[in-house]
Amino acid sequence: MSYIDFAALKASVRIEQVVALLGLQMQEKNQLRGICPACKSNGDRDLVVTPSKNAFYCFGSRAGGDLITLAAHIKRHLTQGRSGIHSGRSAGNRTS
Repeated sequence: MSYIDFAALKASVRIEQVVALLGLQMQEKNQLRGICPACKSNGDRDLVVTPSKNAFYCFGSRAGGDLITLAAHIKRHLTQGRSGIHSGRSAGNRTS
């Protein structure tokens, strides 16, 4: 079993890098704002990323958090509905 040091990951990766890796199209000022592909909201400012706080907030789902939570929020919604993927677990890969 592999170990992930989340504290080290958060320290070495900026939230802007996660935004780029997820392919999110956002407008930049002090905050990054754009459409949330997870919620498929109508507003082009529903997803807000604040680099100075290394945090995000989605007004569509009323959820927020750090860069790991952002990646989970987007990926979870993008993979729902695909065959065999519903909660992030597959039949042969259980986590406890």
